[in-house]
Amino acid sequence: MKNILLLFILILIFASCKGNGKLNDNFGNKVFKDGSLNKTTKLKNIYAEDTIFCELVDVVRFFDKPIEQEDVDKFKKLDIKFTGDTIIIDRAKAIFVKDEIDSKKYFGKGSLYVFFTDYLLDKFNVNVKDKVTFLQLDYEDAAKKPFNYYFLKNDAIFTGDYLFLYNSDDYVLAFKKKTSKINFRDTYNNLNKLSLPLKYSFEFVSDEPNFINISKEYQKLLDLENFDNYSAIKLPQISKKLKPILLSAYDDTGQSILYLYIFSEDYKFLDKLELYYSYDVDSGNIVTLYDIDDKYNIKITKIEHKGDIERIIERKDYKINNSGKFVEVKK
Repeated sequence: MKNILLLFILILIFASCKGNGKLNDNFGNKVFKDGSLNKTTKLKNIYAEDTIFCELVDVVRFFDKPIEQEDVDKFKKLDIKFTGDTIIIDRAKAIFVKDEIDSKKYFGKGSLYVFFTDYLLDKFNVNVKDKVTFLQLDYEDAAKKPFNYYFLKNDAIFTGDYLFLYNSDDYVLAFKKKTSKINFRDTYNNLNKLSLPLKYSFEFVSDEPNFINISKEYQKLLDLENFDNYSAIKLPQISKKLKPILLSAYDDTGQSILYLYIFSEDYKFLDKLELYYSYDVDSGNIVTLYDIDDKYNIKITKIEHKGDIERIIERKDYKINNSGKFVEVKK
């Protein structure tokens, strides 16, 4: 009789949790009303001017479903970050608000409450038994990809250093905010080295020989908000204090750009100079030529081609001062 009663209780718990493979109606939908932002609950910009990056630290799945390695590999590739009241997944953006509510109102009083309170406490030392902090997306943003897959009921638990996403395949994905400060040292030291002098060639800007890919987490450091797919190679140091590199990136139309960057001896970004942008070629038969000698005297020349005729439309000379800044040399 006891075994029959226990089995009946387990069936009730499973049924209350499953709900067609989704969370029950008590989960979420607490901040946005009628598809609009409730301004009274909107918090101030909790990240000031900084961008917070997140990394995947754990994956679990409900209903005894197997965790597929193919899915995990896909989740690991997610690029999630916050800036102000915006969450960015890969290149998609959504506005969110952050709020706090009674945990039993958020999860319901059944097995979801038990699972999340135990999981968060045991695995991450995060206590949500009484109150839970969560973020909720704007109604229109939540309907867009990939948010409609990763944000069931338009929201996600967001407490302490952790973000927990519950997706429509019953995965719970735990992300942790990266706490270490961005430091370019290790990336710089892993780059291949290129000697000078260096002159423009189509093969070089197309093939980027010996360039090494670098992480998107340096996007803000490199001042490349509108570019992606970074790769770089280092050049000879200047007076053992300045560390130049060549960096290639691509805009959202697939055009490549090549910069000369200068970093300090403690790997702080000092300045950058555009050497080449393939957009110039596509927009009107303009070719940008650069010439860097072994003393870092830099010449940049823009040449316009019209049929068999070519003419120089711009020529600039630069040098690098002791502070690591590019200075135009007037002649």
